[in-house]
Amino acid sequence: LDQLRAMDTRGTTPLLLLDVDLPALDGYSIFEALQTAHPGKFRVVFTTVHGSEAEQLRGLEAGAIDYLVKPMSLRVALEKIRRWVGR
Repeated sequence: LDQLRAMDTRGTTPLLLLDVDLPALDGYSIFEALQTAHPGKFRVVFTTVHGSEAEQLRGLEAGAIDYLVKPMSLRVALEKIRRWVGR
C-alpha cells in the first residue's frame, strides 16, 4: 500500500487489479485507502472467487471500473485489460 501511494503516476492513470481476498489487507480496504489519499490515481478492477451479484455490485459501487470473477479465461481477461488500457 505504501508503494502504491508513493508511486509517481503523473500523466497516467494506471490500471490496478486488486484481489478482494488478500491475506493482510483486503482489496476494498486498499482501494478505499488509495481513494482517500489520492482520488482517481488508479483505475481499479477487483478480482475474486466471490461472484454473487451482491459482491459484484459492492465492487462496482466502491468505484471499480470492473469486477472479474475467478476462475476466468486468460484470453477474455487479456482482452478486457486491452480495452481498459485503451489498446
